[in-house]
Amino acid sequence: MDWTESFACAVFFAQLNRRRDQDAAIWVLDGQALNHRALGENGLLSLGDDDTQDARVNTRLWHPKWVPDEKAVPTVAAFPVFANSRMVAQRSMFTVFGDTFKPLDEQFGGVLAHDERIVKITLPSELFDDAEEYLASAGLTAFNFYPDLQGLIPNGT
Repeated sequence: MDWTESFACAVFFAQLNRRRDQDAAIWVLDGQALNHRALGENGLLSLGDDDTQDARVNTRLWHPKWVPDEKAVPTVAAFPVFANSRMVAQRSMFTVFGDTFKPLDEQFGGVLAHDERIVKITLPSELFDDAEEYLASAGLTAFNFYPDLQGLIPNGT
């Protein structure tokens, strides 16, 4: 799952296809707390093809062509090793899910949610215009987050 380090980008995507009468949500995650819980390590992972990139953690466990052992592979937070213009503009980060189908706030016995390391911020429908005004006052449009041809198309469609 992709996420961003930018609150403004999160608001933009929460508003992108939202109807005026709908609530929206922004999830805030402490990726380092996730990795500390999942791996006992601080920091974010770099998931690339280079076997030498992080000797403390066997990152091949999350590679789609790698067959892990019987131990369950946990969900981890990672930063991209390859960045294109969209990833840079959106300040992209990633959560790579392991073997569970549970929502992230329920993983690890709900500890991340309990410790407020993952938090859901609800944008009620009554704040639709306020969110739009926030983006407009900051001068943020689709082109800021899609700095390519798609960004020139209204509403990114």
